[in-house]
Formats: sequence, C-alpha cells, structure tokens
Amino acid sequence: MSGRELKNNRNIIFRIIYWAVIIGLLHVVSLSNNLLFHTLIELFSVIIAYIIFLVVWESKTFLENRYLLLIGISYFFIGTLDLLHALSYERMGFFSWSGMNLPAQLWIASRYLESVSFLIAPLLLSNSRLLNLKTDISPVEKARFAWELFIVYSGITFVLFLSIFVLRNFPDSYIEGRGLTDFLIISEYVISLILVCSLVLLYLKRDRFENHVFRLLTASIVLTIISEIIFARFTYVDDFSFVTGHYFKLLSFYFVYRAVVSTGFSEPCSILFRELKQNEEALRRKTFFLQDDQGRIYRMLGVQTEESEDAFSTCNARINEKTYSSLVKDIEGLIGFRFDDSKGTVFIDGDVEEITGYSTEDFLSHRVKWADLVLPEDQYLIFERINRSVSNPDHSIETEYRIKRKNGEIRWIREFLQKFPEESKNSRQFQGFIHDITGRKKAEAALQKIEEVRIKEIHHRIKNNLQVISSLLSLEAEKFSDRKNA
Repeated sequence: MSGRELKNNRNIIFRIIYWAVIIGLLHVVSLSNNLLFHTLIELFSVIIAYIIFLVVWESKTFLENRYLLLIGISYFFIGTLDLLHALSYERMGFFSWSGMNLPAQLWIASRYLESVSFLIAPLLLSNSRLLNLKTDISPVEKARFAWELFIVYSGITFVLFLSIFVLRNFPDSYIEGRGLTDFLIISEYVISLILVCSLVLLYLKRDRFENHVFRLLTASIVLTIISEIIFARFTYVDDFSFVTGHYFKLLSFYFVYRAVVSTGFSEPCSILFRELKQNEEALRRKTFFLQDDQGRIYRMLGVQTEESEDAFSTCNARINEKTYSSLVKDIEGLIGFRFDDSKGTVFIDGDVEEITGYSTEDFLSHRVKWADLVLPEDQYLIFERINRSVSNPDHSIETEYRIKRKNGEIRWIREFLQKFPEESKNSRQFQGFIHDITGRKKAEAALQKIEEVRIKEIHHRIKNNLQVISSLLSLEAEKFSDRKNA
C-alpha cells in the first residue's frame, strides 16, 4: 500500500470516528433535551451552509463551474431560513406567537429552495456551444453573474419572508392538536421528486465533475431525499423519526461541504479550477507554439481540431476554416495544411506559391505532392515525423528539412504536425503549419562562416605570436650559450 493510500485510509477512519463521536453526543443530548438537540443540529447545518457560501463567493471571479456557484450562493439563503427555523420554536422565546406552524413553514420553504437549487444548477452546465455562449468569460462577467444570482435569491427569500411573517398567507404546515397538514406532507414528497430529477440531471452532467466530487454531491442529494421522506412521516418532535431525519440532513450538508470546501482547499485544481485545467489541456492540443533556439515561445498558432456532426458544428467549422485561412494569410512565410494519410492534401493555404513556387490548386488537385518537394536526403524525416505523430497525437511534432521550389531553389522549412484525436470525425487526418526559415538558416550559415573565419584568424595570430616567442627564446638561448663559452 502506497503512502498516499495509507494517508487516505487514515483520513477516512478519522472521519468515521469523528462523526461517530459527534452523533453519539448528539444522541445523548436528544434523550435529555430535544430542543437543545434540534438547536445544535440546525446550528451545525447553518455554519456549514455559511462556510460553503463564503468559499464559493470568494472564488466567484475564477470559479468555472456554475453548478457550484449557484449551490454555494443558495446555501447562504438556505442557511438563513434554517437559522430562523431553529429560532422560531416557541420555547426559544424569539417568536412567541409562532407555535409549531412557523417552524414548519420555514422548514418547508428552506427545503423547497434547496431542492429547486439542485434542480436548476445542472442546467447551468449546458454546452456553451449549443447556447452560443462565450467560453472565455472574464472575471468581471463572472462576478456580475454571481451578483445577479445573489439578487435573485435575495428577491425569492424576501418574498418568502413577506408571505410568512407579514402577509401570513403561506400555507399552514402544522396545526396544533392535529399535526402536520396535507400541504407539508405532499410538499415533502414533491421536494423528494424534485431532488430525484436533480439527481438524474447531475448524472447526465457527471463528466463536468471529478469522480469523488460527483459522488459527494450524489450522496448529499440522496441523504436529503431520505430525510424528506422521514420528515413526511413524523408525528411529534420527540419522535425517533424526527431525530433520524435531522441526522440525515446534517450529513447531507456535510457532504456538500466536503465536495466544495474541503476538496476546494486541499485539491483546488480538482474542483475550483477543473474546467480551467481542461481548457488548458484543450489549448495544448489545439495550439502550435513557435519557439526560438532558446525554447522561448514567440508566437502561438491555434487550429480547430474537432468537428461535430450537427448543423451548428458544420456552420461553426466554416467560420473556423475562414478564420484559419485568414490567420495563415496574415502571417508572412507561413502555410497551413491538412492532409489525409490516404487521399493526400485536403486543405492548404497561406504563402504557398511564395514558398514552393506552386499554386494551392496544384496541391489540392494532387498534381503536386508535398513529399515530392522534399530533398531525397531529407525524405526519411517525413516518414519519421508521421510515425511520431501517430504514436503521440496529443503533441505537435516539429521537424526541419529542405524542399526544392519549382525554379530549383532550395528552401529550409520548419514543420509543425499534429494528428487529429481518435474520437474526432477526421481521425485519419493530420494538420499543421509550415514556416519558411530559409532566412534564419542563411543567417546561421553566415554566422558560422564568420565564426570559422574568426577562429582561423585567431589561430593564425596565435601561431604567429608563438613563432615570435619561439624566435625570441632562440635568441636568448644563443646569447646564454655565447656567455657560457666566453
């Protein structure tokens, strides 16, 4: 067992012991003072709800997952309703006129708000391409969207407060001497049904979450459904179902806390920046980086790599092809191309005639093949780079080789090649850029010649200096010999 697995197992055991102790103590409290038990449970839930809100709110400018943003904001208002629910019990002394009806009304209002929030949240994860939304949303727009959600929830909560506390036209949920009303019982089942629907939508959008985050959110919704069904059956506050239902509610809040807060702090890239990380990976798959000799990026070239079957994607592909063509035309000494491993060139544009001497139509009609332009001694590089691209489709392959123009002139080019992903419609195709580096190669050759001349000059001067030194030493040796003979 690895150290990481051992650490995870220890954490799981610690959490189990921790919650066993907490639930055990709460159960002891419930046996002696039911009101204190209920207040502690609700306060724990409220604190967790406010923590969820604070973390999500502070992350609103860079949080990519709008599901978590909506849930985090909603929990502020859910926690507020739950806090008023805990304080509204008659024995708490805050609302002497309330009886049991006010706590039940606040409870059912909070649960409706929670269930509807879980139902709406997955809808915010709809494909932005289908909604024609921008994917590069700025922090200002993200903050504005968060404020809009906050204002909407503030308006909904205000209407609920107005209905419950001022107008008092909110349906009765508890009648003294009779118990729960039909409205509350039916509402509990309606809320459960809404949560089941939200669970289905969450499952359909599960690819937008890390696996453990998806499991935590699912567990939270399931526990909430169980608690709602239990509360639909309890008869009085000292009933065992009343205690059990609150346990499930507390655990459901805790699992949301684990999904958003704990995971967000310990593994922030796995949730708060998950889509940012995916966008970065997608950018790496769809972008070629032009680098200098020191490996520094001086230009970034983007390429559309995926095509869809639907009409929207077809229309979008045409736009991208125009953009792609415009890109390579605007950059001097650049060719963009796409070829099939069996059909040859299917797209080529840019400085084609300037670099090769042949027209675009010559390549598209297959009268001229690119491989025929490559010098025989560099031919092996063509096959080598295709094999490397097939074995490593997630990265672009860079190759430098020489071609012969139509007029016989030799040109040096640098090629960036990448294979389409296997899941793409064009999985048999390759795409890339060709950059004319003849000027750079000539400059390098000139510098090399200058360096060779300089080295020869230094060598010549050193040789002459050594000859002078040798001559001086010979003269000194002769003088010394003459003195000795005299």
